[in-house]
Amino acid sequence: MRRISILMLVFFACFVLAVWPQAQAQRTFTFTNFKAPGAGIAKGQGTFALDINKTGTIIGYYLDGQNLNHGFVRTPDGTITTFDAPGAGTARWQGTFLLSISSTGAITGYYADTNSVYHGFVLSADGTFTEFDVSGAGTGMWQGTWPQNINTKGMITGSYTDAGNANHGFARTPDGTIQSFDPAGAGTGAGQGTVVAGVDALNNAGTTTGWYIDTNDVEHAFVRTALGVITTFNDPGAGTGAGDGSSGGTINSQGMVAGNYCYSSNQWFPFLIAPDGTITDFSVPAEMSGGAPAMDIGPSGTILGYYFDASGAAHGYMRFTWGNFVLFDDPQAGTASGQGTFPMTFKGGNTITGYYVGPNNVVHGFVYSR
Repeated sequence: MRRISILMLVFFACFVLAVWPQAQAQRTFTFTNFKAPGAGIAKGQGTFALDINKTGTIIGYYLDGQNLNHGFVRTPDGTITTFDAPGAGTARWQGTFLLSISSTGAITGYYADTNSVYHGFVLSADGTFTEFDVSGAGTGMWQGTWPQNINTKGMITGSYTDAGNANHGFARTPDGTIQSFDPAGAGTGAGQGTVVAGVDALNNAGTTTGWYIDTNDVEHAFVRTALGVITTFNDPGAGTGAGDGSSGGTINSQGMVAGNYCYSSNQWFPFLIAPDGTITDFSVPAEMSGGAPAMDIGPSGTILGYYFDASGAAHGYMRFTWGNFVLFDDPQAGTASGQGTFPMTFKGGNTITGYYVGPNNVVHGFVYSR
């Protein structure tokens, strides 16, 4: 899965949205950077903040000095608690990943065991740990179950990789019942199949989004309702060659989907799909190379993402419903290729969270808030 892709519970009034560009210029929003205890300080190591709930609790994972992954939870007062799933492996690239947190504080994620097989879990607000595996998930290296999203009701969606390295979607209800699914046309070869998008690709109605890869290795976006009805769609500008296509990335409470399409060179560009199926493509000011993937969408259709400049450095953006933009950068972010600011979600009030890659290529979490 090459993008993690990640529902805004931000209760912005239209007036607040209208003045945010001016407020940003007046520095009423500030960055708070943080790192998890034990996070590594070598290239590619560090703290990856992925999700935030409406109380301001942030979750994610960090990569330590031995390239082992650990989960973390950061409370609004800045206290960080680390978490390792029972059974998590302790070798390089194994360990624990926290992916999504609900408004009630329930967390879902997965861990890689000593054989590098992935297993899903739920960590309740009271600390109860429940592991689960989808029937049909493979048991070979880098196969297994990959939860990506949890909503307020406790429903979880994600993907699993089978013994042939094909991917499939799944939905897990709060009582633990799991149903797997694939849109018609999903390929069954290695690397093909169904991928549920990450962080905020599931709304409280139980509708989820993502993409499937067909037998020609072309991607197509899909939306699946809680009743199992699947609708597929393709951006008109998407390419039809291997590696091209369209993907659903995030969905809001009204059923609006922000996603991305590719027409060449693995550059992904954003689009917005209205509940009636109307697709609107847009470009981000100052985007120069590498695309501008959308990461999150709010109730009114405000979209959060990042874009790449001519040097390959990433910068954050917000696109408001009427089409204007706010661009932003963590002041500690690097400016070389692969460095920069990577916002993930803005679900916690007037707050954005994500991570930045500094000039030394070490990763740090950030909160961008009032």
